[in-house]
Amino acid sequence: MWFAIWIVSVLVCTAIGSKKGNPISGFIVGLILGPIGIVLAIFSGDKTKISCKYCAEKIRKEAIVCPCCQREQ
Repeated sequence: MWFAIWIVSVLVCTAIGSKKGNPISGFIVGLILGPIGIVLAIFSGDKTKISCKYCAEKIRKEAIVCPCCQREQ
């Protein structure tokens, strides 16, 4: 039973990490911490977005122009 819960925790943490741009750390957190790792993965930072220099809105790293303030990054 515990083994199944641990495997599900690893898979969930890996999926959350992948969505946030860092699947390896999600896998490691899930493997080491199990169900507690899910909570940590949810509250971890998003590596795919940055703050705009001018309006502080979260934008994708690849963005050239901020969709909020229309300024070039």
